[in-house]
Amino acid sequence: MTRTISVSELLLYHDCERAWKYRYHDRLVKVSQGRNPAMASGTAVHYIVEHQATERPGEMLRPDDAHALALECLNDEFRNLEYPDAEKTKSQVDKYLPGVMRAVGKIPEDVWAQDWHVEWDLDTILRTTQADSEEVRLIGRPDLWTMNDGVLEVLDVKTTKTDPMTYMLWFPQIRYYAMMLQDMHPEAVVQYRYLCVPTTGDKPAPQSPAWIFTPKQVRRAREEAERLLSRMDPEMTEMRALRRCDWCEFKTLCTLDITGGDPMSLAKEEFATRLSREEREKQVFED
Repeated sequence: MTRTISVSELLLYHDCERAWKYRYHDRLVKVSQGRNPAMASGTAVHYIVEHQATERPGEMLRPDDAHALALECLNDEFRNLEYPDAEKTKSQVDKYLPGVMRAVGKIPEDVWAQDWHVEWDLDTILRTTQADSEEVRLIGRPDLWTMNDGVLEVLDVKTTKTDPMTYMLWFPQIRYYAMMLQDMHPEAVVQYRYLCVPTTGDKPAPQSPAWIFTPKQVRRAREEAERLLSRMDPEMTEMRALRRCDWCEFKTLCTLDITGGDPMSLAKEEFATRLSREEREKQVFED
């Protein structure tokens, strides 16, 4: 049976094996977890970009449209158990709306001018060293990609102050998408880039030119993905002390483990078990 693994799952395993175990093997989710404001802002920026690329491809984004879409998305993001009444929801929306508008305003005009594919499901087959070269289906959804005159460009949008060159060098997400698109279009020249648009500050966002996905990079991306997939074992995971630990949802579990406690006892109190991918798909089919 072919396993299905998302790019998001592969990236989490790349960052921290223990966090991967908690989220994807144990399927833990915090019971009282509210919406992270930074994530809500990022979701709103993506919503605006994807809506414009889908509904008005090749057209400049109008400020009024951006404002209306940002309001719609932020209201939806903050209308949850943490902000149950309209007044508190409005206060959160008012607080983060300006940042979303600043970020969207930093997106270069050439991005709006292109005709992009949005929310396009990608997949490719990889092989691991487990169970006689087990096949794994890797799936993912890049933010935007387009094909022009045999050149395929994939673009990933980040709401961060980090320079896009840092992402290009050290964050493998877009390389996995480029690998999957190269498999789909072997005749195309694939290039990729990150677009980083912070929600703070008024200066233009730094830009990085697209990099060509060379045959050597294709091979290295595939080898790295297959190596990570081959190592995935919930019984053999290690914690990694990283900057991401500060905002990791499983920080309390790892802290208890480090100090000699039983993290799974705390998990029973603070976390619920979410449905597996197969269970979610079955539920959707039944509905």
